[in-house]
Amino acid sequence: MTKTAFHEWYHDCGTTRGYRMPRIALYHTGPFSLAIMLQDPGGPLAGSGAQISGEIGVCNDDSTARFIRDELDHFNVPYSDVVLLNALPGYGLKNTVRERQRGAAFNNDAVRRAGINRLLVAGKSIAWPVANLMDLTGMKVAYTHHPSVRGHNGCGSNAEGKRVWRETLESLLA
Repeated sequence: MTKTAFHEWYHDCGTTRGYRMPRIALYHTGPFSLAIMLQDPGGPLAGSGAQISGEIGVCNDDSTARFIRDELDHFNVPYSDVVLLNALPGYGLKNTVRERQRGAAFNNDAVRRAGINRLLVAGKSIAWPVANLMDLTGMKVAYTHHPSVRGHNGCGSNAEGKRVWRETLESLLA
């Protein structure tokens, strides 16, 4: 599948399922060796880069994207090899059982269509429960906290959280 075909499928499929969808940034070209599943593209007041750019990508101007970009750079992982996904794919969704089930079904389709063989599930309150509803057979999967300041601080300190996140990514890439 070409990068344009996956990118178009992702947006169109999500829109067809009733989501207000961001697009995947075109510098995430594939083929993808890694997907990082975060919680969502942000709510109306979140100030996320996806809300500003209309895209999911590591070059967005927000702290989560910057942190992931820095970690990929640390391990020399080209942005083209990575796709960011959201457990709740559309803007402004509530973390409900129904939305987690819908998100799992959508993300099952997305990871299969993209040919993902490694998945980093980042976020205990939303991404982990969604991943637990997915069929991850044949994938190497690792779980960690959301790579935000709040997520890192939940590990005891910002520095400790960043260390844990890096080690989790490193183990997945090995």
